[in-house]
Amino acid sequence: MPPIELPLLERDRELAALSAVIGELGSGRPAVVTVTGEPGLGQNDLLRWAAAYATDAGLRVLGAHATPAEHEVRYGVVAQLLAEENRALAPRLFLTDEQPGGLPGLNGLLNAVRDQPTLLVVRDTQWLDPASLRWLEALARRLPRAPVALLTSTTGTALTRPEWSVGTPLTGLATTIELALPPLTPSGTATAVLRTFGAPGDPAFTEALAEATRGIPAVVHDVLDRFARAGHSPRADRIDPLRALTAEVVGDHATRALSDLRDPAAVDALRALAVCGDLLDFPLVCTLAGPHSVSESRLRAALAASGLTTLRDGHPRVQDAVVRARVLEEMPAADRAELYARAAGLAQRVAADDQGIADLLLLARPVGDPWALDTLRRGFTSALRGGRRDLAVAYLARALDEPLAAEDRARIEFQLASVEMVTAPAAAERRLGGLIRATRPGPGAGLRARATDLCLLGGDTRAARHALAGAIDSAPAAPEPRRGPTGAPAVPPEAEPPSTPRTHLVPHRPYAGTRPAPPGRTEEDPPRPTYPARPAPTTPPARPAPRP
Repeated sequence: MPPIELPLLERDRELAALSAVIGELGSGRPAVVTVTGEPGLGQNDLLRWAAAYATDAGLRVLGAHATPAEHEVRYGVVAQLLAEENRALAPRLFLTDEQPGGLPGLNGLLNAVRDQPTLLVVRDTQWLDPASLRWLEALARRLPRAPVALLTSTTGTALTRPEWSVGTPLTGLATTIELALPPLTPSGTATAVLRTFGAPGDPAFTEALAEATRGIPAVVHDVLDRFARAGHSPRADRIDPLRALTAEVVGDHATRALSDLRDPAAVDALRALAVCGDLLDFPLVCTLAGPHSVSESRLRAALAASGLTTLRDGHPRVQDAVVRARVLEEMPAADRAELYARAAGLAQRVAADDQGIADLLLLARPVGDPWALDTLRRGFTSALRGGRRDLAVAYLARALDEPLAAEDRARIEFQLASVEMVTAPAAAERRLGGLIRATRPGPGAGLRARATDLCLLGGDTRAARHALAGAIDSAPAAPEPRRGPTGAPAVPPEAEPPSTPRTHLVPHRPYAGTRPAPPGRTEEDPPRPTYPARPAPTTPPARPAPRP
Protein backbone atom coordinates (compact mmCIF):
# COMPACT_ATOMS: atom_id res chain seq x y z
CA MET A 1 0.00 0.00 0.00
CA PRO A 2 1.63 3.31 -1.07
CA PRO A 3 1.82 6.09 1.53
CA ILE A 4 -1.14 8.43 1.68
CA GLU A 5 -0.47 11.84 0.12
CA LEU A 6 -2.23 14.82 1.66
CA PRO A 7 -2.45 18.25 0.01
CA LEU A 8 -1.19 21.43 1.63
CA LEU A 9 -4.09 21.97 4.03
CA GLU A 10 -4.96 25.50 5.16
CA ARG A 11 -2.07 27.08 3.27
CA ASP A 12 -4.06 29.11 0.78
CA ARG A 13 -2.61 32.43 1.95
CA GLU A 14 0.97 31.19 1.62
CA LEU A 15 0.33 29.62 -1.79
CA ALA A 16 -1.16 32.87 -3.06
CA ALA A 17 1.86 34.87 -1.82
CA LEU A 18 4.34 32.49 -3.46
CA SER A 19 2.39 32.53 -6.70
CA ALA A 20 2.52 36.34 -6.76
CA VAL A 21 6.28 36.41 -6.10
CA ILE A 22 6.96 33.92 -8.89
CA GLY A 23 4.72 35.87 -11.27
CA GLU A 24 6.57 39.11 -10.52
CA LEU A 25 9.91 37.33 -10.91
CA GLY A 26 8.93 36.49 -14.47
CA SER A 27 8.63 40.25 -15.01
CA GLY A 28 12.12 40.84 -13.58
CA ARG A 29 11.11 41.94 -10.06
CA PRO A 30 13.38 40.44 -7.33
CA ALA A 31 12.13 39.25 -3.96
CA VAL A 32 13.19 37.60 -0.71
CA VAL A 33 10.70 35.22 0.93
CA THR A 34 11.28 33.43 4.25
CA VAL A 35 8.92 30.66 5.43
CA THR A 36 9.18 30.07 9.20
CA GLY A 37 7.57 27.87 11.82
CA GLU A 38 8.29 24.98 14.13
CA PRO A 39 9.26 21.62 12.62
CA GLY A 40 6.55 19.73 10.83
CA LEU A 41 4.42 22.69 9.77
CA GLY A 42 5.21 22.16 6.09
CA GLN A 43 7.85 24.80 5.28
CA ASN A 44 9.78 22.56 2.92
CA ASP A 45 6.57 21.29 1.34
CA LEU A 46 5.75 24.87 0.38
CA LEU A 47 9.24 25.33 -1.06
CA ARG A 48 8.92 22.19 -3.15
CA TRP A 49 5.56 23.39 -4.44
CA ALA A 50 7.05 26.79 -5.34
CA ALA A 51 9.98 25.15 -7.17
CA ALA A 52 7.61 23.02 -9.24
CA TYR A 53 5.37 26.03 -9.95
CA ALA A 54 8.35 28.15 -11.11
CA THR A 55 9.62 25.35 -13.34
CA ASP A 56 6.22 25.06 -14.96
CA ALA A 57 6.30 28.84 -15.50
CA GLY A 58 9.55 28.55 -17.44
CA LEU A 59 11.87 29.96 -14.76
CA ARG A 60 15.22 28.54 -13.81
CA VAL A 61 15.31 26.98 -10.33
CA LEU A 62 18.47 26.36 -8.29
CA GLY A 63 18.09 24.52 -4.99
CA ALA A 64 20.10 23.58 -1.91
CA HIS A 65 19.41 21.97 1.45
CA ALA A 66 21.36 22.87 4.59
CA THR A 67 21.86 20.02 7.07
CA PRO A 68 23.40 19.74 10.55
CA ALA A 69 26.05 17.38 9.20
CA GLU A 70 27.34 20.10 6.86
CA HIS A 71 27.07 22.99 9.29
CA GLU A 72 30.86 23.22 9.52
CA VAL A 73 31.52 22.57 5.81
CA ARG A 74 32.58 25.81 4.16
CA TYR A 75 30.35 26.88 1.27
CA GLY A 76 28.40 23.63 1.49
CA VAL A 77 25.12 25.26 0.45
CA VAL A 78 26.75 27.49 -2.18
CA ALA A 79 28.29 24.44 -3.78
CA GLN A 80 24.85 22.85 -4.08
CA LEU A 81 23.39 26.01 -5.66
CA LEU A 82 26.14 26.40 -8.24
CA ALA A 83 26.53 22.72 -9.08
CA GLU A 84 24.17 22.94 -12.06
CA GLU A 85 25.57 26.24 -13.32
CA ASN A 86 29.27 25.59 -12.91
CA ARG A 87 30.21 22.03 -12.01
CA ALA A 88 33.92 22.90 -12.12
CA LEU A 89 33.49 25.70 -9.59
CA ALA A 90 31.83 23.65 -6.86
CA PRO A 91 34.85 21.44 -5.99
CA ARG A 92 37.18 24.45 -5.90
CA LEU A 93 35.06 26.10 -3.23
CA PHE A 94 36.22 23.50 -0.68
CA LEU A 95 39.90 23.70 -1.65
CA THR A 96 40.54 27.41 -2.12
CA ASP A 97 41.70 29.41 0.87
CA GLU A 98 39.06 31.95 1.77
CA GLN A 99 40.17 35.52 1.19
CA PRO A 100 38.72 38.58 2.96
CA GLY A 101 35.78 39.81 0.95
CA GLY A 102 35.95 36.87 -1.41
CA LEU A 103 32.60 35.54 -2.67
CA PRO A 104 33.42 32.77 -5.12
CA GLY A 105 30.93 32.29 -7.92
CA LEU A 106 28.62 35.18 -6.94
CA ASN A 107 29.46 37.48 -9.84
CA GLY A 108 29.29 34.59 -12.29
CA LEU A 109 25.81 33.72 -11.04
CA LEU A 110 24.59 37.32 -11.32
CA ASN A 111 25.86 37.52 -14.90
CA ALA A 112 24.20 34.21 -15.80
CA VAL A 113 20.75 35.16 -14.50
CA ARG A 114 20.45 38.44 -16.40
CA ASP A 115 19.01 36.67 -19.40
CA GLN A 116 16.75 34.25 -17.49
CA PRO A 117 14.99 34.97 -14.18
CA THR A 118 16.08 32.51 -11.51
CA LEU A 119 14.51 31.23 -8.29
CA LEU A 120 17.00 30.21 -5.58
CA VAL A 121 15.45 27.76 -3.07
CA VAL A 122 17.36 27.06 0.17
CA ARG A 123 15.79 24.78 2.76
CA ASP A 124 16.53 24.78 6.51
CA THR A 125 18.69 27.88 6.66
CA GLN A 126 19.05 27.43 10.43
CA TRP A 127 21.85 24.96 9.58
CA LEU A 128 23.72 27.23 7.14
CA ASP A 129 27.49 27.17 7.42
CA PRO A 130 28.96 30.62 8.15
CA ALA A 131 30.57 31.01 4.70
CA SER A 132 27.34 30.21 2.85
CA LEU A 133 25.44 32.57 5.14
CA ARG A 134 27.74 35.47 4.22
CA TRP A 135 27.47 34.54 0.55
CA LEU A 136 23.64 34.61 0.60
CA GLU A 137 23.59 37.89 2.51
CA ALA A 138 25.81 39.43 -0.17
CA LEU A 139 23.46 38.07 -2.83
CA ALA A 140 20.46 39.64 -1.04
CA ARG A 141 22.17 43.04 -1.09
CA ARG A 142 22.66 42.75 -4.87
CA LEU A 143 19.16 41.51 -5.69
CA PRO A 144 17.73 44.84 -6.87
CA ARG A 145 20.10 44.72 -9.87
CA ALA A 146 19.23 41.12 -10.87
CA PRO A 147 16.01 39.18 -11.64
CA VAL A 148 16.51 36.72 -8.76
CA ALA A 149 14.15 35.62 -6.00
CA LEU A 150 15.57 34.01 -2.86
CA LEU A 151 13.13 31.60 -1.20
CA THR A 152 14.24 30.09 2.13
CA SER A 153 12.74 28.07 4.97
CA THR A 154 13.77 27.96 8.59
CA THR A 155 12.72 26.09 11.72
CA GLY A 156 12.28 27.96 14.95
CA THR A 157 14.88 30.66 15.40
CA ALA A 158 17.96 30.55 13.20
CA LEU A 159 21.32 30.32 14.97
CA THR A 160 22.33 33.58 13.34
CA ARG A 161 19.52 35.79 12.04
CA PRO A 162 20.30 36.37 8.37
CA GLU A 163 20.42 39.84 6.92
CA TRP A 164 17.59 39.15 4.48
CA SER A 165 15.10 38.58 7.32
CA VAL A 166 12.24 40.97 7.83
CA GLY A 167 13.32 43.96 9.89
CA THR A 168 16.89 44.11 8.58
CA PRO A 169 17.97 46.78 6.12
CA LEU A 170 18.34 45.79 2.47
CA THR A 171 19.59 48.23 -0.15
CA GLY A 172 17.26 48.74 -3.08
CA LEU A 173 13.64 47.91 -3.64
CA ALA A 174 13.49 44.12 -3.35
CA THR A 175 10.24 42.69 -1.99
CA THR A 176 10.78 41.11 1.46
CA ILE A 177 8.14 38.72 2.82
CA GLU A 178 8.06 36.45 5.88
CA LEU A 179 5.42 33.74 6.03
CA ALA A 180 4.90 32.32 9.54
CA LEU A 181 3.01 29.03 9.36
CA PRO A 182 0.38 28.23 12.01
CA PRO A 183 -0.72 24.73 13.05
CA LEU A 184 -3.81 23.14 11.58
CA THR A 185 -7.15 24.15 13.01
CA PRO A 186 -9.67 21.47 14.10
CA SER A 187 -11.38 22.02 10.76
CA GLY A 188 -8.13 21.32 8.91
CA THR A 189 -7.59 18.17 10.98
CA ALA A 190 -11.10 17.00 10.12
CA THR A 191 -10.33 17.60 6.45
CA ALA A 192 -7.20 15.45 6.76
CA VAL A 193 -9.28 12.63 8.24
CA LEU A 194 -11.78 12.94 5.40
CA ARG A 195 -9.04 12.84 2.74
CA THR A 196 -7.41 9.79 4.36
CA PHE A 197 -10.44 7.57 4.96
CA GLY A 198 -12.84 8.92 2.35
CA ALA A 199 -15.45 9.57 5.03
CA PRO A 200 -15.68 12.03 7.91
CA GLY A 201 -14.52 10.81 11.30
CA ASP A 202 -16.43 10.94 14.55
CA PRO A 203 -16.18 14.38 16.22
CA ALA A 204 -14.64 12.81 19.33
CA PHE A 205 -12.00 11.07 17.19
CA THR A 206 -11.13 14.27 15.29
CA GLU A 207 -10.92 16.26 18.52
CA ALA A 208 -8.58 13.67 20.11
CA LEU A 209 -6.40 13.67 16.98
CA ALA A 210 -6.09 17.47 16.98
CA GLU A 211 -5.23 17.52 20.68
CA ALA A 212 -2.66 14.70 20.53
CA THR A 213 -0.86 16.02 17.42
CA ARG A 214 -1.15 19.73 18.32
CA GLY A 215 -2.17 20.32 14.72
CA ILE A 216 1.33 19.65 13.34
CA PRO A 217 0.68 18.58 9.72
CA ALA A 218 3.63 16.18 9.52
CA VAL A 219 2.50 14.38 12.69
CA VAL A 220 -1.12 14.32 11.54
CA HIS A 221 -0.08 12.83 8.20
CA ASP A 222 2.09 10.09 9.76
CA VAL A 223 -0.51 9.18 12.38
CA LEU A 224 -3.33 8.90 9.87
CA ASP A 225 -1.14 6.93 7.47
CA ARG A 226 -0.18 4.36 10.13
CA PHE A 227 -3.70 4.30 11.52
CA ALA A 228 -5.19 3.48 8.12
CA ARG A 229 -2.51 0.86 7.40
CA ALA A 230 -3.38 -0.86 10.70
CA GLY A 231 -6.95 -1.30 9.47
CA HIS A 232 -8.57 1.09 11.95
CA SER A 233 -11.42 3.44 11.19
CA PRO A 234 -11.95 6.95 12.60
CA ARG A 235 -14.49 5.96 15.26
CA ALA A 236 -14.83 7.19 18.81
CA ASP A 237 -14.07 3.74 20.24
CA ARG A 238 -10.60 3.81 18.60
CA ILE A 239 -9.32 6.83 20.51
CA ASP A 240 -7.03 4.80 22.79
CA PRO A 241 -5.14 3.16 19.87
CA LEU A 242 -4.97 6.59 18.25
CA ARG A 243 -3.28 8.15 21.29
CA ALA A 244 -0.81 5.29 21.60
CA LEU A 245 0.08 5.58 17.92
CA THR A 246 0.44 9.36 18.19
CA ALA A 247 2.88 9.00 21.10
CA GLU A 248 4.96 6.62 18.99
CA VAL A 249 5.00 9.00 16.02
CA VAL A 250 5.92 12.01 18.18
CA GLY A 251 8.73 9.98 19.73
CA ASP A 252 10.07 9.00 16.30
CA HIS A 253 10.07 12.62 15.17
CA ALA A 254 11.90 13.62 18.36
CA THR A 255 14.52 10.93 17.82
CA ARG A 256 15.22 12.17 14.29
CA ALA A 257 15.48 15.76 15.49
CA LEU A 258 17.80 14.70 18.30
CA SER A 259 20.09 12.92 15.85
CA ASP A 260 20.35 16.18 13.87
CA LEU A 261 21.48 18.10 16.95
CA ARG A 262 25.25 17.83 16.64
CA ASP A 263 26.40 20.63 18.98
CA PRO A 264 27.55 19.00 22.27
CA ALA A 265 26.66 22.12 24.26
CA ALA A 266 23.12 22.10 22.83
CA VAL A 267 22.75 18.38 23.60
CA ASP A 268 23.85 18.89 27.21
CA ALA A 269 21.51 21.85 27.59
CA LEU A 270 18.62 19.85 26.14
CA ARG A 271 19.22 16.98 28.57
CA ALA A 272 19.42 19.35 31.53
CA LEU A 273 16.24 21.03 30.32
CA ALA A 274 14.50 17.64 30.12
CA VAL A 275 15.49 16.91 33.74
CA CYS A 276 14.68 20.14 35.55
CA GLY A 277 13.44 22.67 32.99
CA ASP A 278 10.06 22.91 34.73
CA LEU A 279 11.69 23.60 38.11
CA LEU A 280 14.64 25.90 37.31
CA ASP A 281 14.95 28.85 34.97
CA PHE A 282 17.12 28.65 31.87
CA PRO A 283 20.31 30.27 33.26
CA LEU A 284 20.40 27.65 36.02
CA VAL A 285 19.73 24.94 33.43
CA CYS A 286 22.77 26.16 31.50
CA THR A 287 24.79 26.01 34.74
CA LEU A 288 23.68 22.41 35.24
CA ALA A 289 24.58 21.54 31.64
CA GLY A 290 28.23 22.27 32.41
CA PRO A 291 30.84 24.80 31.43
CA HIS A 292 30.64 25.57 27.70
CA SER A 293 31.94 28.39 25.59
CA VAL A 294 28.56 28.76 23.87
CA SER A 295 26.50 31.74 24.92
CA GLU A 296 23.02 31.45 26.36
CA SER A 297 21.44 33.15 23.35
CA ARG A 298 23.06 30.68 20.96
CA LEU A 299 21.86 27.76 23.09
CA ARG A 300 18.34 29.16 22.98
CA ALA A 301 18.54 29.45 19.20
CA ALA A 302 19.94 25.93 18.80
CA LEU A 303 17.20 24.41 20.96
CA ALA A 304 14.50 26.32 19.11
CA ALA A 305 15.94 25.23 15.75
CA SER A 306 15.85 21.60 16.83
CA GLY A 307 12.09 21.76 17.27
CA LEU A 308 12.32 19.80 20.51
CA THR A 309 11.50 22.76 22.75
CA THR A 310 8.86 25.42 22.98
CA LEU A 311 8.72 28.77 24.74
CA ARG A 312 6.64 29.07 27.91
CA ASP A 313 6.84 32.20 30.04
CA GLY A 314 9.87 33.30 28.04
CA HIS A 315 11.92 30.19 28.86
CA PRO A 316 12.56 27.13 26.69
CA ARG A 317 10.69 24.02 27.79
CA VAL A 318 10.69 20.50 26.43
CA GLN A 319 7.51 19.98 24.44
CA ASP A 320 5.94 17.05 26.29
CA ALA A 321 6.63 13.88 28.28
CA VAL A 322 7.17 11.76 25.16
CA VAL A 323 9.94 14.04 23.88
CA ARG A 324 11.46 14.22 27.37
CA ALA A 325 11.61 10.43 27.57
CA ARG A 326 13.25 10.14 24.14
CA VAL A 327 15.85 12.77 25.05
CA LEU A 328 16.82 11.06 28.32
CA GLU A 329 16.74 7.46 27.13
CA GLU A 330 19.72 8.17 24.89
CA MET A 331 21.87 8.68 28.01
CA PRO A 332 23.57 5.82 29.89
CA ALA A 333 21.73 4.95 33.10
CA ALA A 334 24.62 5.99 35.36
CA ASP A 335 24.98 9.39 33.63
CA ARG A 336 21.24 9.95 33.84
CA ALA A 337 21.17 9.19 37.60
CA GLU A 338 24.15 11.49 38.12
CA LEU A 339 22.45 14.32 36.20
CA TYR A 340 19.31 13.96 38.35
CA ALA A 341 21.41 14.02 41.53
CA ARG A 342 23.24 17.19 40.44
CA ALA A 343 19.94 18.79 39.46
CA ALA A 344 18.45 17.98 42.89
CA GLY A 345 21.49 19.46 44.63
CA LEU A 346 21.28 22.65 42.56
CA ALA A 347 17.55 22.95 43.20
CA GLN A 348 18.12 22.48 46.93
CA ARG A 349 20.77 25.22 46.98
CA VAL A 350 18.43 27.73 45.33
CA ALA A 351 15.55 26.73 47.65
CA ALA A 352 13.28 25.33 44.97
CA ASP A 353 9.98 23.61 45.71
CA ASP A 354 10.31 20.56 48.00
CA GLN A 355 7.98 18.49 45.88
CA GLY A 356 10.02 19.22 42.76
CA ILE A 357 13.29 18.31 44.50
CA ALA A 358 11.76 15.07 45.77
CA ASP A 359 10.67 14.22 42.22
CA LEU A 360 14.26 14.72 41.04
CA LEU A 361 15.55 12.49 43.84
CA LEU A 362 13.27 9.65 42.74
CA LEU A 363 15.48 9.12 39.67
CA ALA A 364 18.79 10.19 41.18
CA ARG A 365 21.59 8.10 42.62
CA PRO A 366 21.91 8.04 46.45
CA VAL A 367 23.02 11.52 47.53
CA GLY A 368 24.24 10.70 51.04
CA ASP A 369 23.39 14.12 52.53
CA PRO A 370 20.83 14.63 55.32
CA TRP A 371 18.84 17.13 53.24
CA ALA A 372 17.95 14.42 50.72
CA LEU A 373 16.33 12.22 53.39
CA ASP A 374 14.51 15.19 54.93
CA THR A 375 13.21 16.28 51.52
CA LEU A 376 11.94 12.80 50.69
CA ARG A 377 10.15 12.51 54.03
CA ARG A 378 8.55 15.93 53.57
CA GLY A 379 7.50 14.85 50.10
CA PHE A 380 5.99 11.70 51.62
CA THR A 381 3.94 13.75 54.08
CA SER A 382 2.77 16.16 51.38
CA ALA A 383 1.82 13.36 48.98
CA LEU A 384 -0.04 11.49 51.71
CA ARG A 385 -1.91 14.62 52.66
CA GLY A 386 -2.90 15.08 49.04
CA GLY A 387 -4.17 11.52 48.69
CA ARG A 388 -1.28 10.37 46.45
CA ARG A 389 -0.44 7.13 48.25
CA ASP A 390 1.44 5.72 45.25
CA LEU A 391 3.72 8.75 45.18
CA ALA A 392 4.15 8.64 48.97
CA VAL A 393 5.26 5.00 48.75
CA ALA A 394 7.73 5.93 45.99
CA TYR A 395 9.28 8.69 48.15
CA LEU A 396 9.82 6.40 51.16
CA ALA A 397 11.10 3.54 49.00
CA ARG A 398 13.64 5.95 47.52
CA ALA A 399 14.57 7.14 51.04
CA LEU A 400 15.62 3.57 51.88
CA ASP A 401 18.35 3.86 49.22
CA GLU A 402 20.10 6.55 51.25
CA PRO A 403 22.63 5.56 53.94
CA LEU A 404 20.60 5.26 57.16
CA ALA A 405 21.08 4.29 60.78
CA ALA A 406 19.37 1.06 61.87
CA GLU A 407 16.71 2.84 63.93
CA ASP A 408 15.90 5.33 61.15
CA ARG A 409 15.67 2.53 58.62
CA ALA A 410 13.26 0.58 60.86
CA ARG A 411 11.03 3.63 61.33
CA ILE A 412 10.90 4.31 57.59
CA GLU A 413 10.15 0.65 56.93
CA PHE A 414 7.22 0.84 59.38
CA GLN A 415 5.90 4.05 57.79
CA LEU A 416 6.18 2.48 54.36
CA ALA A 417 4.36 -0.67 55.48
CA SER A 418 1.59 1.46 57.01
CA VAL A 419 0.82 2.96 53.59
CA GLU A 420 1.40 -0.28 51.72
CA MET A 421 -1.33 -1.93 53.80
CA VAL A 422 -3.70 -0.04 51.46
CA THR A 423 -1.75 -0.04 48.19
CA ALA A 424 0.14 -3.36 48.35
CA PRO A 425 -0.97 -5.57 51.28
CA ALA A 426 1.32 -8.48 50.37
CA ALA A 427 4.39 -6.22 50.35
CA ALA A 428 3.31 -4.67 53.66
CA GLU A 429 2.98 -8.09 55.31
CA ARG A 430 6.46 -9.11 54.17
CA ARG A 431 7.89 -5.83 55.38
CA LEU A 432 6.17 -6.09 58.77
CA GLY A 433 7.30 -9.68 59.20
CA GLY A 434 10.87 -8.62 58.55
CA LEU A 435 10.55 -5.83 61.11
CA ILE A 436 9.21 -8.22 63.78
CA ARG A 437 12.00 -10.71 63.21
CA ALA A 438 14.79 -8.14 62.91
CA THR A 439 13.91 -5.83 65.80
CA ARG A 440 15.87 -6.63 68.97
CA PRO A 441 14.66 -6.20 72.56
CA GLY A 442 15.33 -2.75 73.90
CA PRO A 443 14.40 0.61 72.37
CA GLY A 444 13.01 -1.14 69.28
CA ALA A 445 10.65 -3.42 71.21
CA GLY A 446 7.85 -0.85 70.95
CA LEU A 447 8.25 -0.71 67.17
CA ARG A 448 8.06 -4.51 67.03
CA ALA A 449 4.84 -4.47 69.03
CA ARG A 450 3.36 -1.83 66.73
CA ALA A 451 4.42 -3.86 63.69
CA THR A 452 2.74 -6.95 65.19
CA ASP A 453 -0.45 -5.01 65.88
CA LEU A 454 -0.47 -3.63 62.34
CA CYS A 455 0.13 -7.10 60.92
CA LEU A 456 -2.80 -8.47 62.93
CA LEU A 457 -4.94 -5.50 61.97
CA GLY A 458 -4.35 -6.35 58.34
CA GLY A 459 -5.69 -9.86 58.94
CA ASP A 460 -2.38 -11.69 58.51
CA THR A 461 -2.39 -13.70 61.75
CA ARG A 462 -0.23 -16.39 60.19
CA ALA A 463 2.61 -14.02 59.39
CA ALA A 464 2.41 -12.43 62.82
CA ARG A 465 2.34 -15.85 64.53
CA HIS A 466 5.35 -17.09 62.54
CA ALA A 467 7.22 -13.88 63.14
CA LEU A 468 6.55 -14.07 66.88
CA ALA A 469 7.52 -17.74 66.93
CA GLY A 470 10.78 -16.85 65.26
CA ALA A 471 11.33 -14.14 67.84
CA ILE A 472 10.67 -16.63 70.69
CA ASP A 473 12.94 -19.25 69.15
CA SER A 474 15.70 -16.71 68.93
CA ALA A 475 15.33 -15.77 72.64
CA PRO A 476 18.02 -17.05 75.09
CA ALA A 477 17.34 -20.59 76.54
CA ALA A 478 16.12 -21.07 80.16
CA PRO A 479 18.75 -22.18 82.75
CA GLU A 480 19.04 -25.90 83.70
CA PRO A 481 16.96 -26.68 86.84
CA ARG A 482 18.75 -27.74 90.06
CA ARG A 483 18.81 -31.47 90.88
CA GLY A 484 18.04 -33.10 94.23
CA PRO A 485 19.91 -35.92 95.99
CA THR A 486 18.11 -38.59 93.99
CA GLY A 487 18.81 -36.87 90.69
CA ALA A 488 15.33 -35.44 90.32
CA PRO A 489 14.99 -31.75 89.72
CA ALA A 490 14.72 -29.90 93.00
CA VAL A 491 11.67 -27.71 93.33
CA PRO A 492 12.64 -24.24 94.38
CA PRO A 493 10.93 -22.89 97.43
CA GLU A 494 9.04 -20.29 95.42
CA ALA A 495 7.58 -23.09 93.24
CA GLU A 496 6.28 -25.23 96.17
CA PRO A 497 2.50 -25.51 96.43
CA PRO A 498 0.82 -23.41 99.08
CA SER A 499 -0.08 -24.96 102.42
CA THR A 500 -3.72 -24.05 101.93
CA PRO A 501 -5.85 -26.64 100.18
CA ARG A 502 -7.01 -26.06 96.62
CA THR A 503 -10.55 -25.02 96.14
CA HIS A 504 -12.37 -27.63 94.04
CA LEU A 505 -15.49 -27.01 92.12
CA VAL A 506 -16.99 -30.21 93.64
CA PRO A 507 -16.62 -30.55 97.46
CA HIS A 508 -14.77 -33.64 98.70
CA ARG A 509 -17.03 -36.49 99.80
CA PRO A 510 -15.55 -39.64 101.38
CA TYR A 511 -16.61 -43.07 100.21
CA ALA A 512 -19.39 -44.78 102.06
CA GLY A 513 -18.10 -46.69 105.09
CA THR A 514 -15.04 -44.60 105.44
CA ARG A 515 -14.21 -43.87 108.98
CA PRO A 516 -13.82 -40.14 109.55
CA ALA A 517 -10.61 -38.95 111.00
CA PRO A 518 -10.70 -37.97 114.67
CA PRO A 519 -10.92 -34.28 115.37
CA GLY A 520 -7.53 -32.59 115.28
CA ARG A 521 -5.90 -35.41 113.32
CA THR A 522 -4.84 -35.26 109.61
CA GLU A 523 -4.32 -37.99 107.09
CA GLU A 524 -0.87 -38.18 105.56
CA ASP A 525 -0.45 -38.84 101.90
CA PRO A 526 2.18 -41.44 101.15
CA PRO A 527 5.38 -39.80 99.78
CA ARG A 528 6.01 -40.03 96.06
CA PRO A 529 8.93 -42.25 95.22
CA THR A 530 10.76 -39.70 93.06
CA TYR A 531 10.40 -36.59 95.14
CA PRO A 532 11.56 -35.86 98.69
CA ALA A 533 9.00 -35.83 101.42
CA ARG A 534 7.14 -32.61 101.72
CA PRO A 535 4.79 -31.38 104.45
CA ALA A 536 1.45 -33.09 104.12
CA PRO A 537 -1.34 -30.69 103.28
CA THR A 538 -4.14 -30.43 105.76
CA THR A 539 -7.53 -31.71 104.65
CA PRO A 540 -10.86 -30.34 105.72
CA PRO A 541 -12.79 -32.38 108.34
CA ALA A 542 -14.98 -35.08 106.82
CA ARG A 543 -18.71 -35.07 107.26
CA PRO A 544 -20.24 -37.77 109.47
CA ALA A 545 -21.50 -40.91 107.73
CA PRO A 546 -25.20 -40.83 106.90
CA ARG A 547 -27.53 -42.91 109.04
CA PRO A 548 -28.81 -46.16 107.54
